[in-house]
Amino acid sequence: MDNVLLIVNHVQSGYLDQNDPDDVALRQKILDFVEEARPHVNKVAWSYAMKDSHQGLSFNIAKERPETFQDNDLTLTNNEGKGLDSNFLQDVFDEKPDHVILVGVYFEACSAGTAKNIKQNIGAKVSVPMDMTNSAEPAFKDFYYKIAKDLHASGIDVKTSSAELLEQIKLEQTQDNTIDEKPHPALDSHETPTL
Repeated sequence: MDNVLLIVNHVQSGYLDQNDPDDVALRQKILDFVEEARPHVNKVAWSYAMKDSHQGLSFNIAKERPETFQDNDLTLTNNEGKGLDSNFLQDVFDEKPDHVILVGVYFEACSAGTAKNIKQNIGAKVSVPMDMTNSAEPAFKDFYYKIAKDLHASGIDVKTSSAELLEQIKLEQTQDNTIDEKPHPALDSHETPTL
């Protein structure tokens, strides 16, 4: 089975307009998806575009972590506060993931450069489920369609929904478990296997 990394980008409450119910609802939808996917992925990472401050405002990662953050989750930041730049994900893992699923409230910030950088830096399959971004909002739909088309042309999966991705991962796990549990024909008999 693929080594799957789920990256949650830009969901800290400080980024959201708390007066926008769509943003708040989408953030919760993403957090719910993370917890549903957690048992089926190898690692969950929460990424932030800054470490200590942003546009003159103090930024406290410990306070910005969502309530679902767990001790073994990764925290990814760009320490210079310049966003998730071209070095994103380099030299982070002992074993690089085969498949990265990238979700986040703001499609442009979450996906446009970050998805391409991931694919370029670590050569993994990259999926951006559009239903886990604000790309469906009418105000952004046409603009984000152009970005999605560009990502697709770069070999990034933007067509598979979050539910479909989760089903694919679960199916791979089931197939792997079936292979692991299948007894060796010789071991299933009373004969001594010839090695």
